[in-house]
Parts: sequence; structure tokens; C-alpha cells
Amino acid sequence: MGFTIEFSELTKDVSIPSLFDAINEWVSPEGKHLVVIIDEVQELNKMRGGYSLLPIFAYVYDSLRNIPFVFAGSKVGTLYNYLSLNDPDSPLYGRYIEIIELKPFTHEQPLGFLRREFSRAGIIVSEDLIGKAMDELDGVVGWLSLFGLTYISNPGPPEALDRTIGIASGIVEEEFCNFARLWVQGGMCQ
Repeated sequence: MGFTIEFSELTKDVSIPSLFDAINEWVSPEGKHLVVIIDEVQELNKMRGGYSLLPIFAYVYDSLRNIPFVFAGSKVGTLYNYLSLNDPDSPLYGRYIEIIELKPFTHEQPLGFLRREFSRAGIIVSEDLIGKAMDELDGVVGWLSLFGLTYISNPGPPEALDRTIGIASGIVEEEFCNFARLWVQGGMCQ
């Protein structure tokens, strides 16, 4: 896309805030923005050494108007927990955010989605299996995509759907526990 970041040999230590400062200075005269998209934000919670990027995100938000962030993740409860938006001690507390939630498909959309993607892959899948996948996975975009990829990588009607349901069930259980930890102390999810 015509954008690279290079460090000179003389540069021994580059801080993340100074990198964002340089990017902001670069885009400002152009009147442009550089959108930083961080997918699977909840994985940042697993950083070793107790290092948190939240103060850096707050600094960029407060000081560098040409660098907006988009945080995305499949585990919404963990994402909210990591960003600590409702915690007064969090560096991001009180910052304006816009939440965009990807809703499940309508009843007809997953049927067309699965048919189209299987056709693109050159795989013929029965309407019964597509209907069963739609019913079992409740039109959730990520789960339908996972089912399609699982089926395409190792075709097998019941096995692909069963594997997808197993993964989806684990995600739902983890999300439930993340929300429980966030809103209710104690309980079965400790």
C-alpha cells in the first residue's frame, strides 16, 4: 500500500509512543489519518511481563488526532475486560468510543453465504447440511465461516459441523465466564 516503517542503523531504542508521534507528523501535513486496526485485541491480555499497551492507546487518543484505533475481537467479553473501559483506574476510562457489533445473519443470508463460498471452492454440499449448519450455528458469521473452512479443508458432513459446534460451544462458555468475571465477582467462572 506504499507505506513502510524503517529504522536507521543509528536507532538503538524506539519507543512505541515516539513511533506513533512520527506517524502522526507524517500524516498531518497531508490532512490524512492512519487508522490502526488491532484484531483479536483480547490476545494482548496475554502479554508477558505485565506490559500494558493501554497507556499508549490513551496517549495516542488524547494527543495524536490523526491516528484513530479500531479494536476488534471475536471474544467480546475478554476484549471489554482488557480495554477496561468501565474501570475508573484504566487509562482509557472516560474516552469516547463507538461500538460496532456484527449481528448474526438473517435467516436467508447464511444460506446464500454458504452456497456461494462452497461454490467458489468447487465443493458441492447438500442443502440439508447447509440448512442444518444454519440452524445449529444460529447464523453467527464467524461460526459459519469456521464451518465452511473446516468442511473445505477436510470434507466430511457430520465431522465438520460437529467440530465447529464443539469450538463454538467452548467460545460461548468462555465468553459467559468473561462477562461473569466482569460484572459479577465469584461464581463458577473463577
